Amino acid sequence: MKTPRIKLNSEIDLKLSTNQTLSFNTKEVNITCLSGSVWITWAGGREKCLAQGDAQVIKSHSKICLQAFNPSRVSILKTPKEYFGIRLGMVGIAAGLSGIGNRAVSFLSSIAL
Repeated sequence: MKTPRIKLNSEIDLKLSTNQTLSFNTKEVNITCLSGSVWITWAGGREKCLAQGDAQVIKSHSKICLQAFNPSRVSILKTPKEYFGIRLGMVGIAAGLSGIGNRAVSFLSSIAL
């Protein structure tokens, strides 16, 4: 059976049955497991299992595949480029104002706003 493909414009909430798969192409996305558990794989051999409440941000332009281990529900949110631009701009301003340099930029860019 062929894996269904979806077109992702902004946000979608999906119910997946046991072993159901889906795939899509995107640049930046946040996947949250709302119930059940799913396996995600994307470019570069990256993969992660998510249980209820877990989330994964994927920032690479790639094909993303999901498979449900059991009946599951996931939220897939396409992250606007503007969000990352604003976030990184704010990190730069914070580091510049505080005078703590590259370590602050590295630390602040690793945390989600």
